[in-house]
Amino acid sequence: MLPTIFRRQNIQKLNLALPDHFNIDEAWKIISAAGSIRDRIFLMFLLGTGARISEAISVRVRDFTPMDSSVRIPNLKRNCGPKKRRPGPRPKQKPEPEYRTLPVKPGLAGALSQFIRDNSLALDDLIFPFSRITGWRIVQKAAKTAGINDSRCHPHTFRHTFAIQAVRSGISPIVIQQWLGQSNLFNTLIYAKATALDTRPFMGEMKLFPEDFREGAGG
Repeated sequence: MLPTIFRRQNIQKLNLALPDHFNIDEAWKIISAAGSIRDRIFLMFLLGTGARISEAISVRVRDFTPMDSSVRIPNLKRNCGPKKRRPGPRPKQKPEPEYRTLPVKPGLAGALSQFIRDNSLALDDLIFPFSRITGWRIVQKAAKTAGINDSRCHPHTFRHTFAIQAVRSGISPIVIQQWLGQSNLFNTLIYAKATALDTRPFMGEMKLFPEDFREGAGG
């Protein structure tokens, strides 16, 4: 049997089209069109962390560390379809989720800090205490106000935008996988198609011929 990473269903994922995403101008038009400071910071959080909406609305004040501009995000992927229950007694309570910690840009860290102070939030308070449906409505309302009204206007598009921008910035897929909380690297490699739109910069970095190894040549 082939190792998991080389199984057909994983390789086939690489043939999928690049996921729907916003360009950066579109993303910031939507953020700027938010109806309140809370909504604006929520949209900034989606763009700046790549978090799933269920994860974003589960982050508490204690999960944000302003001193080193990082945020701890619970891995809360929603699995579709019925689950096979393991034999044995049912657990008395749900297990604690695993967390991932990722750095955030200074602009987002500053906005979060100011929002927490202005609203006198306690350590155990949710930063965004609303439902998934409300989160969807925030995205759709802001997008409509910004003049962007198509099938991309939902929270997960910000996650795709974050990942594609990370790829275009030259960040390792392994790091992006960790930031996104994805268990399968092939799910992350789908975003690598963003760099295939223009491959010339990569050839410029390759060292193949004698002149490429001369001092000051290439990258």
